[in-house]
Amino acid sequence: MERTLWGHLPLLVRSNSKESVEYILQSLWRTRKTGLDADDRRVICEMLQLQNDSDLDPVSLPRLKAMTWNMATQDTEVTDPVAVINLKLQNDKQAPQGEVDLKFQLSKETLDTMVKSMYCIRDQLSNSGETSNGLSSQEMNAA
Repeated sequence: MERTLWGHLPLLVRSNSKESVEYILQSLWRTRKTGLDADDRRVICEMLQLQNDSDLDPVSLPRLKAMTWNMATQDTEVTDPVAVINLKLQNDKQAPQGEVDLKFQLSKETLDTMVKSMYCIRDQLSNSGETSNGLSSQEMNAA
């Protein structure tokens, strides 16, 4: 994280004035727990002459591009089937080779836990306007 932060400091050189730098730093400090809102992102992009507001993000997380799955057996001794999940992730920051294929298997018990967690995430996203900062995370403990 620290290396990424230092990597973004040269962006401040693009600012139009000392006041712009002060505004940017004050905005970042003020929103350090919640993140920049759309208006702040727009203003800061203009001040830094950025074409895309994703350039403001210190960490670029890949987005889900595609998902497929099939059923398989773990090995010849165990007859319990598992779900084999194939995810295709796209990281726009790492173009042109920004695609990653991720393949993993889940037992029925682990899949049940994951689905319950996904329902919780969906509910939090649906109610995100009702929470104060909208930031919450849960760790899924797979069996």
